[in-house]
Amino acid sequence: MATQSPRWPCRVRRTVQVLAFLAFLALLVGAPALAAADRRADWPMRLSAYDGIGASVAAWRVLTAFWPGLLLLAAALLVGRWFCGWVCPLGAALDAADAVIGRLKGRGPRAADRPDDADFEHVRGRRFKYYLLAAALTAAFAGLTWFALFDPLSIASRGFILGVHAGVRRAAGAAPEPVVRLHAATCLLLLTVLGLGLIRRRFWCRYLCPLGAMHALAARAAPARRSVSEACTECGCCAAACPMGCISPDGRRTLHDECVLCLQCQPVCPTDAIRFLRGAHEARPPEVDLTRRGALTAALAGAVTYPLMRIRPEWAHAKGDPLIRPPLVGRDPEAFLGLCVRCGQCMRVCPTQVIQPAGLEAGVESLWTPRLRFRPGYCEYDCDLCGRACPTGAIPAFTPARKHATAAGLAAVDRTRCIPWRAYGRREEPGFTADGHNCGVCESVCPVPGKAIGFRRVRVGGEELLLPFVRAELCTGCGRCEAACPLPGPAAVRVTAGWRELAAPGGG
Repeated sequence: MATQSPRWPCRVRRTVQVLAFLAFLALLVGAPALAAADRRADWPMRLSAYDGIGASVAAWRVLTAFWPGLLLLAAALLVGRWFCGWVCPLGAALDAADAVIGRLKGRGPRAADRPDDADFEHVRGRRFKYYLLAAALTAAFAGLTWFALFDPLSIASRGFILGVHAGVRRAAGAAPEPVVRLHAATCLLLLTVLGLGLIRRRFWCRYLCPLGAMHALAARAAPARRSVSEACTECGCCAAACPMGCISPDGRRTLHDECVLCLQCQPVCPTDAIRFLRGAHEARPPEVDLTRRGALTAALAGAVTYPLMRIRPEWAHAKGDPLIRPPLVGRDPEAFLGLCVRCGQCMRVCPTQVIQPAGLEAGVESLWTPRLRFRPGYCEYDCDLCGRACPTGAIPAFTPARKHATAAGLAAVDRTRCIPWRAYGRREEPGFTADGHNCGVCESVCPVPGKAIGFRRVRVGGEELLLPFVRAELCTGCGRCEAACPLPGPAAVRVTAGWRELAAPGGG
């Protein structure tokens, strides 16, 4: 007599998935402390072979830091697409969101008695993620890294750093306003990915995920796969439980390259007819067939994105990148854009929140890349955490001494807003006195030895007026002066782009 399938393999899988997700969150929360201790906090990003290969192609050099992702991809050659169901943090979030959506719609995880035929038969729609992968890698050959916008680990990391974690800190009053730019847009993107479960469970994994497509390609020849014995009664319970919709309505056929080895079909089988990771399997063609025309069209679409991504409406005739980037990035903005995977790790470790995500001010290509915004914060003079946290080297690792020898930008005094300079412009007015018009905050907070901000001293009505000016040969563009300016609204001293080597770093 047939017996009920054991539940412990599925429970083991869920335990591993929960532990992997908690480790992901712990690394994000503890990233500043790990970076300060000179230990890597970017392990979640290094698990993405898609990001590693894409960034290597875009930068035209091998990024060895992504070797864990390549090992996971190699494991898919043996055991299939297990990463998506066991380790991926976005996959864990999708499972949780799908469970909530299912209960809100009045069905439990296994409440459906009849499987949705469309889940299994809608195979053509699953091709899109493969074509997206082809388009992204084609664009990467031209130096474009928009592929990072679709990487599940980048989405998860960016979503939890700029969306969830920043929102929690704001709600708890642990961070000043504003926490991050693009907070609403980041949350909306993450909620959209999770909300696609309203259409089908794990919609992202089935139809959109390019990292999943990469693992699925490796899994096509995997010897370990789902098998069904003759004890199967074709009740369809397994098909109803499958979150990927990769089991046929009768329960016998499987889209093996779509199976994420979640094992949820095994405990619901009333006859214990389902096995994984053992048994001989006949050679069979891939279930999700890709057409040559589709692959060529995808590659062409990737090439077409080059001029679209390079549209910069606000500075079409400017040379270089006008945004003020983190330390040592400004020397080669093109290389930076070819390496940045928009993960938000640098923003997480920044102690002053000066690193903020870029919007569309420099075109689509710079979306979610790090830039410096000095009103919320400033670049700490001796801080080197962002260079330690970057998984691709887009922000190169640097020492404080190397940082002091370069300038991220150049400060300039706006005489139409600066309190002493405005007073100087009124010096001819009857009864004018210089008393109370000296400020000097910008000079007092400047961290550069010898001070990059000096004073021009003039006598007005028998009193001394201190007019600030910037010593360009000393200014490192840290933005401390701009952040500290007491004026409401735009500061009276502002840093503009202008990366350069300093002839006498830190001198005076």
